[in-house]
Amino acid sequence: MELESLTREELINRVAALEKFSRESAEEADFDNTKVPFHFKFRPDDPVLDLMPHDLDGYDGRGGVPAVTEDSDLSYNLDGDGPVHRLLIGDNFHALTGLSLAAVENGNAMGCYDLIYIDPPYNTGDDDTVYNGEFAKTTDPWFHTDWESFIYSRLGLAHKVLSPEGVIMVAIGMSELHRLRMLMDHVFGRNNFISQVTWKSGRHNGAKLVSNSGDFMLVYAKNRSRLKALKVEWRDVDEVTSSAYFAAAASVWESLSGVSDVKLRVESARKKFASVARKDFAEACEPLRKFNRFSDDGRLYSAEGDISFNGGGGYVYDVIHPVTNEVVSLPSRGYVCPEDTMRSWIDEGLIEFGKDHTTQLNKRRFEYTGSPPESVIMQNGGAAGKHMTAIMGKDVFKHPKDHRILARWFRTVAPKNAKILDFFGGSGSTAEAVLYLNQQDGGTREVTIVTDDFEDVGTRIARERIVRVMSGKGWADGKSHEGYGGRLAVFRVGANVSSLNPYDETEYQSWSRDAGLWSVFLESPVVVEDTGKFLVMTSPDGSKTSVIGYSTQITHEDANSIEEKYPYSEWLMIHTSRDTCGGAYPYTAPRGDVTVIKLPHDQQKIVRDVARSAVSERAKLSHTERLDNLLNKLTDPNGELI
Repeated sequence: MELESLTREELINRVAALEKFSRESAEEADFDNTKVPFHFKFRPDDPVLDLMPHDLDGYDGRGGVPAVTEDSDLSYNLDGDGPVHRLLIGDNFHALTGLSLAAVENGNAMGCYDLIYIDPPYNTGDDDTVYNGEFAKTTDPWFHTDWESFIYSRLGLAHKVLSPEGVIMVAIGMSELHRLRMLMDHVFGRNNFISQVTWKSGRHNGAKLVSNSGDFMLVYAKNRSRLKALKVEWRDVDEVTSSAYFAAAASVWESLSGVSDVKLRVESARKKFASVARKDFAEACEPLRKFNRFSDDGRLYSAEGDISFNGGGGYVYDVIHPVTNEVVSLPSRGYVCPEDTMRSWIDEGLIEFGKDHTTQLNKRRFEYTGSPPESVIMQNGGAAGKHMTAIMGKDVFKHPKDHRILARWFRTVAPKNAKILDFFGGSGSTAEAVLYLNQQDGGTREVTIVTDDFEDVGTRIARERIVRVMSGKGWADGKSHEGYGGRLAVFRVGANVSSLNPYDETEYQSWSRDAGLWSVFLESPVVVEDTGKFLVMTSPDGSKTSVIGYSTQITHEDANSIEEKYPYSEWLMIHTSRDTCGGAYPYTAPRGDVTVIKLPHDQQKIVRDVARSAVSERAKLSHTERLDNLLNKLTDPNGELI
């Protein structure tokens, strides 16, 4: 068919069909190379607009840097011991933008957080929580789109602050599960998908059709191939519980020292320890509870070791059963080792024979090394609610996540010195999970919690819960509790976005102070003093001091005075003088041999990239208008087809 013979309406329909075919073909070929298959729009009050450059797709953005100010009244125990944890109160887009700047300016352009866990709104319409879980009214044609644009822009920034070996875990309900999976495929890459975990918490016996009683958690790596190259293996090992478990077994064996018959002692120990395990270790994971047998010398072991050859085609030879003197049943896949190795294992007592030759062999495992986390979590959802009630009182925050389950995942996927981020941290469960882990295994994990202060959720719930579990004081149940310890630095974020205007002294100094603070935030989060010209911050252990000179009125006397107070061998100086940077961007100068951090020269580029990804011309135009634009590209100024 010749294009010249088509009417305008037919041509529009033809272009629409081609557009649909092209999009569907691209998705089938390689989804990662296509645009996000959604239309986006931002609400008029969306904080993204505050940080957009003025010339971005016609949006009148301010092009600012997020404001950040320490709230010393809410910070806790900063003079104490242990890691400094951070609570950022404000919109999480502002906070993520600031954190992405901090990562870039500290030379960590590839990201700095080892683990990100978030539990965002599920977009269910459930309005009986602290924040409304329904992001838009179901009658709104943008019902799902509002939520998608809200999440997508923040996932883009999360990707920037995640380390190369980092992992992100996102909790979600059934309503938006499939859309979130597509968004994360796009942002993190479908090849970096690790698992879709089901969090089953109970039954809905009143359901008409299916009892949909589970939530989900999507797990992605920043770069899964990097994890493979580093031979990373996730193993769930609770060192505290496992140590107590093996100590209890040793105690049982010792209590039977008067039994002279070895076989009788072994069997008696097995039965007695089974009773102890049921009573004292009911919540221990199943792989640990499989260590339930005793060797002749009293060592606890598991007889679950598979000795068949993975994939088939293993070694074939005869093994004689010590009781029946018959050949033991051979695994269909063959044995995993040569015959000489098998003979050595038998002599060393590492092989478990069954009651007769019809049962196959197993290898005894005396060392507990954990097991990969399972993709189904079975947990009574009421336990987390009861724990929250004990700390904060009834009906303070509904449906919090269980900090013990979060702790298990954090322990499994991140190192003991991990930096962990939760930018939907309203209930404080992530913070308590980290504090609990540090107390249990002596780790130095640091957690950054971001939450808004809608209905005082940041101050009344998140901050208060963190302080109560740190100190062990003030619990709603009135009981005495052991505190986890730790320090908390609280910051207010984004109350006023600082614009870069070198010709307005007040605005310029505000921008310089905020930009400088974000630059050192990840290394020096503790504010020592603010003189009005210099902002002084230190690292958690006090080994590094960062001095940010943000005033346009700094004199030589001022500089000499601050240098005397904070010797330059321990600090770096960040200059933001207009005179030396031509009224454009601040710069840094070295002092001694210390590392110099640059202020955010590419701050607007970071925000521009995210904003361009989250909002485009497609979001502002109706379908017909979009096709009209395509049609205009096919015609000359006179309306003739090109």
